[in-house]
Amino acid sequence: MAYSLLLKVETVSTFNSQTNINTTNQVMILNDLKIIGNLVNDPEVRFTPKGTPVANFSLGINETYRVDDEKRQITTFVDVQVWGPSAENFGKLVRKGQEVFVEGALRQDHWEDKQTGQNRSKLYVKAERWQFTQYRRQEDSSDAASTEDTKETKKTASKKAK
Repeated sequence: MAYSLLLKVETVSTFNSQTNINTTNQVMILNDLKIIGNLVNDPEVRFTPKGTPVANFSLGINETYRVDDEKRQITTFVDVQVWGPSAENFGKLVRKGQEVFVEGALRQDHWEDKQTGQNRSKLYVKAERWQFTQYRRQEDSSDAASTEDTKETKKTASKKAK
């Protein structure tokens, strides 16, 4: 798993009414995430009421480590959201199992569960950029339909051979 650091410094001013003193503090803010993982399922693309495309998908991130002499692997699943034209392209080009690099920031959704009335929340990555990490041959990118075409071609070729 790869991580990066991007520090942003903001100045925060506060006023203490009891002492009549203004204080200025610098606060570091960090919310930059870079991950590489494999798509768990095909991306789901939807459109907002204003027509903005949004792609949602999950990445499985595998990490291998050793305990004593035993090799172990842990998989972390991360939900990701891509917005705009990049979301449409993602939906057209990327499929389950493909490895992609995603760069973005952590976000959190809050809502109330309609059935239980409990407050719920979910962390996800709002992707700013994404790219393929592996070269994918044209044959690998075709869907099940082309697999059926290949089967039909083989059937036709065997009939001609007879």
